[in-house]
Amino acid sequence: THNDVTSIIDHQPQRLSVACQRALDQSHELIREHKVAEAEEDLTLSARLQCNSDYESDQYLRLLAYAFSHQKKYTQAIKVYRQIIASEHLDLVTRSDAVYTLAQIHYLQGDYQHVVSQVIDASAKQMLIDDDLQILLARSYHHRAEADKALAIIDPIIQQAVSKQQIVKETWLVFSWNLYLDAQLFEQAFLVGDQLMAYYPNDQHRLRVRRICQREDLLSLCNGMAN
Repeated sequence: THNDVTSIIDHQPQRLSVACQRALDQSHELIREHKVAEAEEDLTLSARLQCNSDYESDQYLRLLAYAFSHQKKYTQAIKVYRQIIASEHLDLVTRSDAVYTLAQIHYLQGDYQHVVSQVIDASAKQMLIDDDLQILLARSYHHRAEADKALAIIDPIIQQAVSKQQIVKETWLVFSWNLYLDAQLFEQAFLVGDQLMAYYPNDQHRLRVRRICQREDLLSLCNGMAN
């Protein structure tokens, strides 16, 4: 997820009561010690009672959502993350991070329609939609056999990174490469393949290129590609 456990309780504009802060710190420490099931129990038995204001309740929910998702209790986690996203007491970054985490959960469950609808809804509500969430949306479109929509998302992201002279993530390039190959858009695929080999030269990628280049109809394109 976007949020590391150390940033779950952060310095938001409002303040926690001493009792609530103490209860959340105790649960937080259990999570840091990888005692997540104990942390969940501690949260529901202690922190829930100590954190009474709307803001305090939201901070409690953030930890609880993390505990649920870490234990793969996705049904409970989804419900809590939706409450966090709808909160009127948490900042935009916090709620946007919850959007990403919730989208990840839907994706892991193979619920690609919910990923798509959630990102569209988040965009309409002017949430922060970063590249990682956009890529997750593109992967969801790919699983729904909507490669054109996936390419329309990933291409600008890669082009922007290249224009800024940033190293493009290997997973992004591999995904783009696969999309073009699946669509039999070989010229574009080889352009991405060139980028992939330039940034991440390895035997696995070389072998795949060679296999593709065994096709007679692709020889002219292959001859122009660095192997």
